[in-house]
Order: sequence, then C-alpha cells, then structure tokens
Amino acid sequence: PLHAKKEWVEKYEGKHPYGGQSVPAYGAMVSYMDDCVGRVLDKLDELGLTENTVIFFVSDNGGQIVATSNSPLRGQKGNLYEGGIRVPLIVKWPKKVKPGSIVDVPLSVVDFYPTLAEITGANIPEDKLIDGESMVPLLTDKGVLKREAIFWHLPSYNGNGLSNSSLWQTPGGAIRRGKWKLIEGFEDGSLQLFNLESDIGETMNLSSQYPGMANELLEELKAWQKSTNAPIPGEDNSQFEESSRDWISRANTRNLKETERLTVIR
Repeated sequence: PLHAKKEWVEKYEGKHPYGGQSVPAYGAMVSYMDDCVGRVLDKLDELGLTENTVIFFVSDNGGQIVATSNSPLRGQKGNLYEGGIRVPLIVKWPKKVKPGSIVDVPLSVVDFYPTLAEITGANIPEDKLIDGESMVPLLTDKGVLKREAIFWHLPSYNGNGLSNSSLWQTPGGAIRRGKWKLIEGFEDGSLQLFNLESDIGETMNLSSQYPGMANELLEELKAWQKSTNAPIPGEDNSQFEESSRDWISRANTRNLKETERLTVIR
C-alpha cells in the first residue's frame, strides 16, 4: 500500500517522471521516512546519546515493481532475483565504524542477532545453534567472516510475482558465494547462474557456459538444505499458474510483458 500525507505527496505531483516512473505517493513515503530518521538522530543528539548508540538502517526485502522500478536489479519482493533479496544496510557506530567506509561482503538478517549480542556483551548459550555470524569484525575492519556462502529458501508458491516465469512464482532456492549466484527452481530443476560482479541485473544465465561452477554451487546448496531440514515441495501445484495469472491480470495495470521489460536491464 502506498499512503502518505497530502503535503508530502504534493511535493512530487506534476514533476517530470524520472526513468518512466511517476508515483508521487512513493516519493512522498521515501522523503517522509528520511525526515523521520533525521528526527531520531536529532533526538539522540538532544539527549546526549549519539556517541553511545549504534544505528542500523536496513530493509526486510526488495521493493515491489508495481510501485516503482528496482533498476538495475531484476525482480522484486517475493522472488530470488537481486531485486527481491538485495537491500541497503547502513550502520552508524561512533568511534567504531569509519564514516564513509564500504563493506562489499554479502550479509544477511540472520547476522543481526550475533552482531547485537557481541556489541552489547550478551552471552549466547553454547547449546543454541546460531544461523548467522557477527558482522562486528567487518564493521570495525578487524577481521572477516568464517562462512563463504549465504543461502535463501523459498518453498512456497507466490502470486506476487507479476510474471508467468516459473522462478518468479514457484518454489526455489539460491546460493551466493563471492561473485557467483545460483538459483534452483524446485518444480523443474532449472538452474540459473549469474556473475554478479559483471552482471548485477542478472541478464545472462551462465549455467551452460560454466557447468562446473553451477554443479559445485548446486551441491553446496543441496548440502545446506539437507543440514537445515529445509522443506522441499514434493509435488507440483498444477492449479497455481492459472489462478495466479487471473489474479495478476485483475490486480495490476501493467501487463506482464511491460513488467518484465522494466525489471531487466538489456
């Protein structure tokens, strides 16, 4: 849902569309959020807490393309392309994080628990299995993470995909290791291999060009799924495609072809 105060929406109404986008309410929401973040920072200053406060700014998932474009990223909230899973993470930690520094190591929301535990000095019980790793060594430029890959698991059918492409709407999993990313489709066993270093828009499937890398990542993904008892759908949902297509045509003003065009950099 896109809702914002009238005075904020009016700031964007009538402005020339940028990149074909013209959603005043969305622009208003972003500006209002920025204003609210500023109010929080100002209050910390007022209370004298700025130097003793760690601030994390992060999103839970990518944006919805029915509202705005995620260009140059492909996809949107609810799927395994970068437009669905890549989000900003900004950390302000006085005297610990160097202002303007950049960490290019992929992180995950599961890393927040061990990170906050380390920052606050909280003890994590030794008998508890923790999925993530503390990002403190990266933030303070004093070390690296132990893991080499991160994983995603999407075992459900999704009518939010805005496309009839199987990897937008059907179950799948993904692994990211370094510059390489592999997406596995659970229904048909399809593989998509991308070099995110040279192709952030995920436009070129390299699985046939680099079968060794694709198989290596697939084996690692399968091993992770097994180790975590990740549920894998045992049979196809034959009713899904038709019903989801009907829902999409009713709920969205953009046709499927145009939506695909807006989410892929060619």
